[in-house]
Amino acid sequence: MNILIFCHFGKNRSRYLADYLVEKGYQDVKHAGVMDPDHEKIQKEIDWADIIIYVSHHIHDDVLAEYRVENKREIILEVEDRPEIVLPDHRHLQDIEWSEFQKEYVYPALKEQLEKYLPFE
Repeated sequence: MNILIFCHFGKNRSRYLADYLVEKGYQDVKHAGVMDPDHEKIQKEIDWADIIIYVSHHIHDDVLAEYRVENKREIILEVEDRPEIVLPDHRHLQDIEWSEFQKEYVYPALKEQLEKYLPFE
């Protein structure tokens, strides 16, 4: 089973979930960003995938607007990773604070939402 996970740039949420699924024993897992300028590469990865996981409905909508997604199991999570939206005081974070925010808020939310769909069959 081939799994492709999409986030905005393919560097944070999708990478984290790909690593998480590999830890859980899934071997064929890739991550990608909807903003990747290499459309041919991304379309090949979509064609390769059996399951596509999107970290938000916005990412799902962006992928469908740019790419052909046919006959795939699609899972749409809803996990925001921008502290200025998630935190009550709407502040921007820098470097270490941003990393700590991801570990405390974003990564647990990703795992919690994905667990509802596991195991994949």
